[in-house]
Amino acid sequence: MVEFSSPKGETEVRILVDPPSPRSFDKICYNTSMKTIIQFTIQKGDKFYTAHANDFPIFTQAETLDELVKNIQEATDLHFSDENLSENGLGSTPSLLVNFEIPQYV
Repeated sequence: MVEFSSPKGETEVRILVDPPSPRSFDKICYNTSMKTIIQFTIQKGDKFYTAHANDFPIFTQAETLDELVKNIQEATDLHFSDENLSENGLGSTPSLLVNFEIPQYV
């Protein structure tokens, strides 16, 4: 049995687990370290919508949101076309998550 402890304020949490086999442990570590989402932020400019990936140097723009979605997919595919996704900390089929930033007006 392996004991992990993690302080939480004044409370200490102890979890006792059976150690996994070396093969399953590698699989657990691999799966938990891979990101499954590439996150983008969209902003509305004067003439164009712009999008940038939060964790990768991927940028694109378009006149409409529908066109921007296509451009995000294309820019992401191009960015990773010659890359090994796992070397970039990504799982084999990451999803795209888009956040739309709405300016606050006073």
